[in-house]
Amino acid sequence: MRLPKISFFNRFRLRVIFQNMSSYITLFFGMLFVTMILLFGTMMRPLLSHYQDIVVDNMLAKYQYVLKAQVPTENESAEKYCMTSLQYQSKERKEDISVMGLEKDSKYFKGKLPEDGVTVSDGFLKKYQYKVGDTITLHEEYSNKSYQFRIVDKVEYPGGLVVFMDIDAFRAQFDEQSGDDIMSMLSNYPEVLLQQLSSPEEMEYFTGYLSDEKLTDIEDKYVDSCITQDDLTKMTRQLDASMGSMFDLINIFAVIMAMLVIYLLTKLILERNTTSISMVKILGYENKEIASLYLMSTTWMVLLCTVVGLALSTAVMTALYRVLMMSFSGWLTLYYAPEGYPKMFGMIVACYIVVLLLQYRKIRHIPMDEALKNVE
Repeated sequence: MRLPKISFFNRFRLRVIFQNMSSYITLFFGMLFVTMILLFGTMMRPLLSHYQDIVVDNMLAKYQYVLKAQVPTENESAEKYCMTSLQYQSKERKEDISVMGLEKDSKYFKGKLPEDGVTVSDGFLKKYQYKVGDTITLHEEYSNKSYQFRIVDKVEYPGGLVVFMDIDAFRAQFDEQSGDDIMSMLSNYPEVLLQQLSSPEEMEYFTGYLSDEKLTDIEDKYVDSCITQDDLTKMTRQLDASMGSMFDLINIFAVIMAMLVIYLLTKLILERNTTSISMVKILGYENKEIASLYLMSTTWMVLLCTVVGLALSTAVMTALYRVLMMSFSGWLTLYYAPEGYPKMFGMIVACYIVVLLLQYRKIRHIPMDEALKNVE
């Protein structure tokens, strides 16, 4: 191959690259594998931390009370809501989806509640690849009854896979279930029935209250659960506590792999060119100049393979992430920390510097008579 008219050193380095192209192709695939592992190990902790932050930022309310009985509260910040659980059946699995009815002008909901249709959390759309305007079908778990909902809008809500709708539309849609729940509640808590009969307000079905303040006027026996910030972030905290050390081990494994791949391939390239290096020494070139000739070309390729590998690893990980999340309930929003890429690049460069020093030592120990021994 005829090389362009550039400096001798650069032409020599290009010649080294072309003569060892098979080794550099192997280096590329090795670095792609390393960057994939390194990306996974580096991204998980920031991903979990970012998920906790956006869950807290997008909470409906500081306190979400789920009641056993429909007892009233005098707290003005409390807002009634309705909720039930349906199933979405995909090709891969069945998953529980929460359907939530909220007040029309709810002060706790950041999205819009359409009159005809529903608003869906963005995690549901990303996981099952729906878009605004599509129709989804949800099923009751223990019956053949199914419901169809037209997606009119989406909202950022990382706390779960949720379908939001107007509370009046919810009561009309699930009137049979609402009636059964009311009768069950009244049979278990007859004192609530007496309280309702003495109240001038019409009895309406609701599941609980949303509130930014703790409701102190509701007895504990009527509260099934209270969902707070701690409950919504518990899963990610448990993952970080149980798997955090594993992420560090993955990074260590990736660094060791990178060092081995780079070392073995540069060692192979130097061994192929032992005679040439010996001849160059005879011609009067110093070890630093020889290292600049043979190792600089490898430096170019390592840096190029690292940058391309990180870009391809990100694309592959983005494609694989949804497949990975299909085996879990819920959805963790994919997030790549910007500071992660310089960190990964720096780790690989540090590995290469160590290998560079080892190979420079090898160049120094190549004797000048090596070229004379192989003369035919």
